[in-house]
Amino acid sequence: YGGIPEWLSLHKPKLEMRRPNREWLEVMKVFVTNAVTYITDQKLWAHQGGNIIMAQIENELGADGDFESPENRLLVDDKGNFVDPSDAGPKRKGLRNATIQDYADWCGTMAQQLAPNVTWTMCNGLYA
Repeated sequence: YGGIPEWLSLHKPKLEMRRPNREWLEVMKVFVTNAVTYITDQKLWAHQGGNIIMAQIENELGADGDFESPENRLLVDDKGNFVDPSDAGPKRKGLRNATIQDYADWCGTMAQQLAPNVTWTMCNGLYA
C-alpha cells in the first residue's frame, strides 16, 4: 500500500487511494502536511542544511479508467477546483468528472504550497 496502513480503508469505506475522492484527499493532505512539517522542523531539507535534496509527492497512479467507484469521484470546475457532486446541485452544468491528472495537479500544488523551496517530483511526469 505504499506506506498507507491497510486499516485505513476499513475506517473510511468510500476512500479510494490515489484517486480524486473526498476521503482520500483529506487523508493525503494530513499525511503530507505532517511529513513536511516534521522534515522542516528537523531542518532536514537541503536548503536548510540537511541531506534531503528533493521529494516525490505521489507515485503508482493508474489510468483514469480504473476508478473502483465512479460515484465517489469528485467533479472539477473551470478553475480546477474539486467539487463534491452532492454539493453541486443545479450548478452541475459546466462541471466535469475529475481525472487522475486533476489529482496529480492537486498533489503538486499542495506540495509546493507546503514546501516551496523544495524540488518536488511526480511519477509519470504528470505534474510540471
